[in-house]
Amino acid sequence: MDKRALSVSLLAVVIGLFASIVAAQDYSKIPKISYRDAAENLGEIRWVEGTVLNTETTDEGVFLVFSNQKRYLRVVVPTEFLGNFKGGPKYLYGGKKIQAVGTIVQVDDQLLLGVDDPSRIKVVSE
Repeated sequence: MDKRALSVSLLAVVIGLFASIVAAQDYSKIPKISYRDAAENLGEIRWVEGTVLNTETTDEGVFLVFSNQKRYLRVVVPTEFLGNFKGGPKYLYGGKKIQAVGTIVQVDDQLLLGVDDPSRIKVVSE
């Protein structure tokens, strides 16, 4: 397994560990931030907002990309959770302004917010 695949697999474990924490919280009380501010919220559970400019599909999952600048956060749906998203994340969220909730983590040099269920992503505007 290559380093990136291992990193995304570890992210899937992190999603699982934090899923019960997020589920137990009142979503309305979780702070909302811009994807540009994710670095200042590393390790925190946040609603992150941005417009999905494009998506990247890899063996590890589907990445929702807010900016072509790598320093900014990306939302990732790991491959093992893609079946939860009817139609697929690319078609559900591509080109739309969204809010995604989860724990902001850093994998290698990339900030990520892993999502395992559509209930953790809201479309704010089409």
